[in-house]
Amino acid sequence: MPDDKTKSHIWYTRRDGQTKGPFPIGQIRRYVLLGRLRDSDEVSPDGETWSRVRDTDAVIPDVAKNLETPEDYQRLERARLREDERLDPDRRLAPGLPEPKDWERRDRSDRRRDENMEVVQHRLTKAELIQELRTQRPNYRWQISVAAVLVAAVVIAYFLAKPQTTEVARECNAPPRSGIVWDTCQLDGSQLEGADLRAASARNANLARSRLRFGLMAGADLSYAVLSEADLTGADLAKAQLVGTNLRGANLTSADLRGADLSYADLTGAVMVDAKLDGARFDKAVWPDQSLCGMGSVGGCLIAGKK
Repeated sequence: MPDDKTKSHIWYTRRDGQTKGPFPIGQIRRYVLLGRLRDSDEVSPDGETWSRVRDTDAVIPDVAKNLETPEDYQRLERARLREDERLDPDRRLAPGLPEPKDWERRDRSDRRRDENMEVVQHRLTKAELIQELRTQRPNYRWQISVAAVLVAAVVIAYFLAKPQTTEVARECNAPPRSGIVWDTCQLDGSQLEGADLRAASARNANLARSRLRFGLMAGADLSYAVLSEADLTGADLAKAQLVGTNLRGANLTSADLRGADLSYADLTGAVMVDAKLDGARFDKAVWPDQSLCGMGSVGGCLIAGKK
């Protein structure tokens, strides 16, 4: 074979009349070293002029040449160990691995010869190490999924907890009904005589000077609402929450306050003639005469001192 062709960096292979390639010279030498190319296989730098592997010096690795002493063979074996690409000791025992490429497939007569224990042990150790590294590799896909779920949960929680200002505004303009939500609504001067507001929520609402005569407000929550000068004559406020409510100058004549909680309420100047007070709590409330009710004031005011 001419010298210029044997220096080629690209080579073809032929076995049983089947030509493959081109392949880099480095890959050809590697497969010769590993025994994947047999001595009887043919190689060619141009796909036209062919010679057997054993007769083509250019494709034989230097470490495989001139083998005479035991040291030479030891160097060859070490080179094979370095070049060995198989991660598992036996492909048949690892069905999860991809099938070898056509180039790597070998028929029964082309299987590697029996290997010594050093080679086998090297391959086993290498396989175990790589498998361990695979199992220790961070599962970024799992982490990304978890992060996405957490972000979604935070977003959902935010919208669930966010005050529904649009809904509150709509309730403020809605006609009175049982269970209505009027929290923080500005409803001063409203005409609500006889309105059914049972179990309504009007915390911090402004109902100053409103007409609520004979209104049905049993169980309503009017805590911290402003009901100053409101007309609550005959109103049903049984078991209502009136904690901290401003009732200065309100008319509570004949109002039903049984079981209501008026702790810390301001009743300065309020009219409470014939009001039903059984079970009503007035802890720390300001009585109409500006007396401060003591703790334990139930059904009336236990005077704690003058304001």
